[in-house]
Parts: sequence; C-alpha cells; structure tokens
Amino acid sequence: MAEHPNGYASNRKKERDVVRIVTELPAKLVSDVDEWGVSAGMTSRREATETLLKKGLEAVQHGAA
Repeated sequence: MAEHPNGYASNRKKERDVVRIVTELPAKLVSDVDEWGVSAGMTSRREATETLLKKGLEAVQHGAA
C-alpha cells in the first residue's frame, strides 16, 4: 500500500465541524477503500471513508444490511 494514495485529488475542504477519529484497520481494508474511492471520484481517503460509513448507516437504517 502506498504511503500517499495515488488518484485522490488535492482539493480538500478546509473548514468543517469535525471530530477526529484515529483507528487501526487491516491494510487490505484500507486498500479496498482507496480502490473504491479513487474509482468513485472521491477527493481523499477521508471522503471515501466518510461516504462508505454513511452508505453503511443508511443501509442498516433501511434494513438492507
């Protein structure tokens, strides 16, 4: 896995109301997130992870997961 994922755009939103979460994840899972994020046009690993978390929560709330 690359130190800095290739393919993510460099334009990042600077001002956001955020809480920082630091976690350890399996390298394969992070690689899968990066692969999905780049192909989905995400601008960063953070955006890809946030989008996947939201999609997962929506699926659970609608009984799909």
